[in-house]
Amino acid sequence: MSTHKVEVVRLGPVTKLENADSLGVVQVWGYTAIVRLGDIVEGDLAVYIEPDYVLPTPGENADVAARFAFLGDKRRVKARRLRGTWSQGLLVKAWGDMKEGDDVMELLSITRWDPPIQSHGRPGAQGTGGASESPHPSLAGLSKYDVESLRRHNKVFEHGELVYASEKIHGCFSRYSWRDDRLWAGSRTRWVKAPGTYVRDDGIEYEAHASVWWLAVQQNPWIEEWCRANPDCVLYGEVFGQVQDLKYGSKPGQIFFRAFDVLRKDWTYVDAEEFAKIIPDEHRAPDVYVGPCDFKLLEELSRGDSRIPGAKHLAEGVVVKPAKERRERSIGRVFAKLVSDRYLSRE
Repeated sequence: MSTHKVEVVRLGPVTKLENADSLGVVQVWGYTAIVRLGDIVEGDLAVYIEPDYVLPTPGENADVAARFAFLGDKRRVKARRLRGTWSQGLLVKAWGDMKEGDDVMELLSITRWDPPIQSHGRPGAQGTGGASESPHPSLAGLSKYDVESLRRHNKVFEHGELVYASEKIHGCFSRYSWRDDRLWAGSRTRWVKAPGTYVRDDGIEYEAHASVWWLAVQQNPWIEEWCRANPDCVLYGEVFGQVQDLKYGSKPGQIFFRAFDVLRKDWTYVDAEEFAKIIPDEHRAPDVYVGPCDFKLLEELSRGDSRIPGAKHLAEGVVVKPAKERRERSIGRVFAKLVSDRYLSRE
C-alpha cells in the first residue's frame, strides 16, 4: 500500500499555540499542524496536505491555486518551525461535496515532490540511467517495497514495544539478488541491465550505459560477494553519495551503498536482530535506537545529524521496525519511517 494521498479529515481539538495570540495547534494522526485561530475549529472537515507535496499552479488548477494564494509563489509544502513548534503540513477547510476519508489528491491536482537526482550514465542523460530489463521469473512477483509514514500510522506500534530504528539515508532505493549464476540489480520499480553491449531480437546491437545501481556494485564489491553467498535472497538498501544533494562526505563520482533489509528465499523478511548479525555495521544503515517504542523520542532522534562517517549534515530521518517481524491489517508489514522536520523544511 502507499500513503501518497491527500485526505479529507475531521479535526479534533484546536488549542492555542504557546506565545502566539492568533495561532492554534491541531493534531492530524501523528502530525502537528499550526493554523490561524478561527479559520478552522474542532469538528470541521479539512483537507490535510503533508510536507513534500506540491500544489498546482493556476494553469493546472486555478481554484486550488487560489485557495493557497497566501503562500505566494511557494508550491512545495514544507515543515516550518513557528514559535518553537514544528508545523508539519497544511490544513484548509474542505469545500464542495468532500467527505471524511476522501482522497482528493488527483481532484486538486496535487503531486508528490521528487527530489532531483544527479545524472549518471551517458553524457546528458537525466536521472539514474541504465536500460531496463525483464526480471528473473522468480523475481517477477516481488511486491513493491513501500515504507509508510509513522506519523500517519502512529498507532501500529504499541507504546513500550521493543523496536529497532535505523537512519533513513537520502539516496536511491536499490535491490540486488543472485539468481541463475548472475547478479540482478534494480530500483524500486524496475530491474536494470549491467553496462555492456547487447543484441536486440532483430539482431541490432545496442549499448546499455552505466546506471547508479551498477556503479554502486563496481564501487562496493561486497554487494555482489554477499549476494553470491546468499543466493535467492534479496538485499535492499540505499545507493547514495554523489546521487542527491546530501553527499555524505563523498568525493566526485563516489557512490556508497548501505543495506537496510533482507528478504529470505521463503519470501519472509529477517528480524532486526538477525539482520544486524548478517550485515556488518559498516555495510548497513546506521543504528539509531534499540529500545521501547516512544513516538516522541523517535521523532526527536529523527531530527539528528547523519551517522554516516564523513557526513556533516542532517539525516533524512529514521526507519522503525519491531524487533520481531509482524503484520497488521491497517499497514501490512509493520515498519514505518519518520522523516526529519529539518529535512522537510530545507530548500
